[in-house]
Amino acid sequence: MRRRLLAVAADLALIAYFVFALFPVAWMVVLSLKPTNELFSTYFSFTPTLDSYRTVLGAGDDQGVPFLRFFVNSLVVSLGAVALSLVIGLPAAYAAARWRFRGSENLMFTLLSFRFAPELTVIIPLFVLYQQLGLFDTYVGMVWVLQLVTLPLIVWIMRSYFSDLSPELEQAALLDGYTRKQAPQAGTVELDGADMAGVEPYDRGVAMCFESYALYPHRTAYDNLASPLRSPRHRLPAHEAHERIGEIAELLGIGALLDRQVGRLSNGQRQRVALGRVLVRPARAFLLDEPLSHLDAKLRQAMRAELRAIGAVRRTTTLYVTHDSVEALALGDRIGVIREGRMVQTGTREELWHRPYDTFVARSFGRPRINLLPGTVTPEGHFRSPDGAYELPLAVPAPPGTAVRLGLRPRDIGLGGPAGTGGGGPVLELTGAVHVTELLGRATEVTVRIGGQRLSLVVPRAEAAGLSPDHPVRLSVAPESLLLFEADRPARPGRRIST
Repeated sequence: MRRRLLAVAADLALIAYFVFALFPVAWMVVLSLKPTNELFSTYFSFTPTLDSYRTVLGAGDDQGVPFLRFFVNSLVVSLGAVALSLVIGLPAAYAAARWRFRGSENLMFTLLSFRFAPELTVIIPLFVLYQQLGLFDTYVGMVWVLQLVTLPLIVWIMRSYFSDLSPELEQAALLDGYTRKQAPQAGTVELDGADMAGVEPYDRGVAMCFESYALYPHRTAYDNLASPLRSPRHRLPAHEAHERIGEIAELLGIGALLDRQVGRLSNGQRQRVALGRVLVRPARAFLLDEPLSHLDAKLRQAMRAELRAIGAVRRTTTLYVTHDSVEALALGDRIGVIREGRMVQTGTREELWHRPYDTFVARSFGRPRINLLPGTVTPEGHFRSPDGAYELPLAVPAPPGTAVRLGLRPRDIGLGGPAGTGGGGPVLELTGAVHVTELLGRATEVTVRIGGQRLSLVVPRAEAAGLSPDHPVRLSVAPESLLLFEADRPARPGRRIST
């Protein structure tokens, strides 16, 4: 009963407030309907008339006031000033938000300070300028003055907006198929056999994790994880949502951080919360934009295994963006390599490793990177180094004199002759001298000088024991592990030559 009385009292107080707030408006309407001789009367008993409106609009017996002309003038000047300020201010605000340099904050404050300068400091220069240009009593003159006043504020306000706008959202908005007006130029994007062209993002059933986290900064980690489960489409009962959040939090190692505000979390912890917000909801596809890039090496390795397990259990299609070739090889069922916004090659990890499309794809996988030795094709069809230090009897399917590159993966090269390759087939041998060795734990990376070129290989630690700079060594490699490419061109990398 007491709660009901409090609710009624609150409603009455709200009504009283609105009556008090609207009384001046009602009084102005009443005054506008009073005859002129009764304007100062405080009584509500009068004969309503529209004479005041006729006078203002110039429709009475006297000449009236040119109200419509004043109104049109104000409308043209105000809209013109706002439009001109937006045309100039929006690009300037975007540039100020994206182009950061030393002193950019001071520059923005200086720009805003012009807004607070006394009008008398600019009135005389403007008067002289307008007199010379003949801009007195013109729309152009009034619009220009007003936009000078509004422009600094528009730049300052819109700069804050653009600064809070994630660059990833801008990149996504440029993709074909992002909206109905940006239909793909070719092909289709399908989920569960359904074409997504024309389907609103909310209805696609896609969950995305941004590299920049995109978390709610004023909420706790738990509330961020729970936000998808509170939406109308994915709402769960409180106890089920709590259990689901607990499972994902334990999986990501953030169970003890659920009550913390996002602002008190480290970058790695924030990224795990952002990833958890994606995994906690059901989805037809996951879009993960470098979700492990801010984690330390140990946690990144553990998370790769967990993500692989999650994908195997859920059988959910996942598009995973990464610059780490190890992540791509460990997680990808199919891998696509992108260069300058275009897909260069797609395939399984074995296809990209053993049959790369060009030298760019070959360099993208493997640590240390693949050795790409320059050379030319001899009249016999063999591969010869530019300085003639060595020649390999390969059947190169290219005309004599063609510039090519020979690709050798560091782990495919043996140290010490045929026994080092671990196979019983024919091998190719090279001789050189040790340039430097680098211990990699159980393995050692050895850089060898062969003529004027250097070649890296990775061998077990025991095989590299006792090696020192300038120590002569013999290398062996199986012919089937070699890759041949065209020489790189300025416009594009060299493509693989079929052998």
